[in-house]
Amino acid sequence: MKRSYYRIQELTSAAIHLALFFIIFFMAFLFRFEFSIPADYWKIFLQTLPVLLMVKLGVFYFFAVYKSSWRYPGIYDLVNIIKASFVSTLMLGLLFYLFFINDPVPFPRSVIILDLLLTIMIAGGARLFMRIVREEFTGIFSRSGPGRRVVIVGAGNAGETLIREIKKYTELNYQAVGFVDDNPGKINSHIHGVRVYGPISKLPDIVAQLGAEEILIATPSASGEQIRRIVNYCDETGKPFRTIPGLDRLIDGRVTVNKLREVQIEDLLRREPVRLDMKSIERFLTGRSVLVTGAGGSIGSEICRQVMRFGPRVLIMLDQAESALFEIERELIRYVEVPGRLVAKIGDVYDRGCLELIFSQYHPEVVFHCAAYKHVPLMEFNVREALRNNVLGT
Repeated sequence: MKRSYYRIQELTSAAIHLALFFIIFFMAFLFRFEFSIPADYWKIFLQTLPVLLMVKLGVFYFFAVYKSSWRYPGIYDLVNIIKASFVSTLMLGLLFYLFFINDPVPFPRSVIILDLLLTIMIAGGARLFMRIVREEFTGIFSRSGPGRRVVIVGAGNAGETLIREIKKYTELNYQAVGFVDDNPGKINSHIHGVRVYGPISKLPDIVAQLGAEEILIATPSASGEQIRRIVNYCDETGKPFRTIPGLDRLIDGRVTVNKLREVQIEDLLRREPVRLDMKSIERFLTGRSVLVTGAGGSIGSEICRQVMRFGPRVLIMLDQAESALFEIERELIRYVEVPGRLVAKIGDVYDRGCLELIFSQYHPEVVFHCAAYKHVPLMEFNVREALRNNVLGT
């Protein structure tokens, strides 16, 4: 049923483009002859129209233009339209040249150029118009009220992404009223129509001036010291505030509204960034089978998050704690596009049979062994279990 629905969508899009191609070709002739097409060129128009429609339909199908969403168009869709337009123009230019090489009335070459420009403008512009209508005007009618007034701290990439999502998803019930940022070059500039009012030190005054009800901190690359400074200014406002996690906590590196949360102690203690050789790590993990023992623990779960960023062929998470393993699996499963890429196994590293089964089935090439008890005072009273797990299990 779903496949037939998408097929109907694709055919509908092709029919719309067919009509657009006809209108565009006709407009190209009208513009070329200043809205008065001579009789000889009317004949040429009618002769070449079927060829043009067939070529453009085929080329645009090849570039998957009909499969692109009219509701959610992006740069990728526009690039495909431009590619398809140029390729079809080159093919038509060659065909029409060969058709009319000995004809006393040649095909007007400027029509081909006009057709190219109009195709890009109209086919691309129609999608852009649909996106503007959906993102800008739909929110006006769908939002029940003006939304909760928020000031965003940080006018960088994260802040820009945040405000784009706020405008896009009206159900969030947010209304961005201003930015603050310490970069003097950004002050008084506008991002998606929202002004950058001043430095972060002016946050209490700006919040009061704009009547903001909440503050969103969008500085994932900030150090712990910078976050503490921002939090102090937020406290002065008396308004609630939330933050985006640090870059090291963003599994896919993407900033989204649903990642906003209360400021945690880890945000205030962000250490100075360590320069990692990401290329070497990528070569070490990408496309490989990776096993993490103790995957439900604090260290093991964080290693699982980081490993997922590098696209392993399969990540096997092993832990004897069912609840902890369930939580990390539920967190990471949303980033898995290929079934079987993430595997959660209940088991004990002391159980040789369990490990042999995992190694024979998944053939892990990289093992991160995190299944160890780490609370020393507690283990002093549980020596047998500490030896069994930390020593013999290892």
